[in-house]
Amino acid sequence: MLTRRLRGMDTVARTGTDEFTIVLGEVESVGAVGIVAKALMELFSSPVDVEQCPTLLRASIGGAVYPDHGEREIQLWQDADAAMHRAKRDGGGRCVLAVQGADTDVLENVGVEDHVRTMLQRGGFRLHYQLQYHMNGQIRGMEALLRLPHPTLGYLSPDRFIPLAEASGLIHPLGQFAIEQACRQLMLWSKAGTRPVRIAVNVSPMQLMRSDFVSEVEEAILKSGIDPAMLELEITEQVVLNFDEISKRMTELAVVGIRFAVDDFGTGYASLQHLHRLPISTVKVDRSFIQRLCESSRSYPIVRAIIELAHSLGMQVIAEGVEDEDQLQVLRELKCDCIQGFLLSRPMPPEEIQVLLGN
Repeated sequence: MLTRRLRGMDTVARTGTDEFTIVLGEVESVGAVGIVAKALMELFSSPVDVEQCPTLLRASIGGAVYPDHGEREIQLWQDADAAMHRAKRDGGGRCVLAVQGADTDVLENVGVEDHVRTMLQRGGFRLHYQLQYHMNGQIRGMEALLRLPHPTLGYLSPDRFIPLAEASGLIHPLGQFAIEQACRQLMLWSKAGTRPVRIAVNVSPMQLMRSDFVSEVEEAILKSGIDPAMLELEITEQVVLNFDEISKRMTELAVVGIRFAVDDFGTGYASLQHLHRLPISTVKVDRSFIQRLCESSRSYPIVRAIIELAHSLGMQVIAEGVEDEDQLQVLRELKCDCIQGFLLSRPMPPEEIQVLLGN
């Protein structure tokens, strides 16, 4: 039963009377584990036949990721086991991921998680926007970036609170807030007479797994009255773990005009056979390749191959993390379509963006 949602490289072992351990191969983030865990939980949503008698099973899942939660096998197993028992204590029938960091960081992480929860309730999150440019210098659009002020830690980066939100189940309301706020901002700029631009919003793979995701996005668009083509959803390569379910939801949204981009391309393990079957219009080259573009002979052919692949599939390419003129020049030579980075724009609050957009 468990192997239905797993790959050949994954391992399942029975380690107790009612406990199983699953080892996932080539998993590079907490979010990827969350996707698999949710898919496994869905297996238990329907009754199974036990000697011709329908029986509803209940499961609790705990997970840990290398190296986020530890580098030794025993440490990872202990952290996953502790997370599983925490899921059981919280009522069962849910997934809990280990808290990121060493034991000395646990209290701080719990504090950040509580702060995320509180600020969601109070509307304390803000969106800043980083402009994206065509190679001729014209504005292509912008990416919405979540900002979270903290009383003692200053502004927290998404890398600090997004994994905690994914592990605690807060990623859905947080992601929905970002989509609703971006749509509202587009409406406000439209009423102010600024020229229309597209806003890209990052979407967690765990959001795409929800059955109500499509209706919630459509509701945000309807409520704001914006052109759906002005909204672009950025997904990660991890979506291929549940291609069948996610492709259906992506197609439904693409039909109404919403565009999709693959973020951080080249760092995951997306299957190229699926890439052209999804309604993707944009590929974003990960900043790690751009940073080494002028220094490493290995980055150059990778970036060139990504650009050529995307163009062959009729997709546009955005290079992330462009910080100097040398990188820009190489990207021009490689016929990259657009760039995003500190060289031309830092993330800014909406009022500063409005001044740049003009009428």
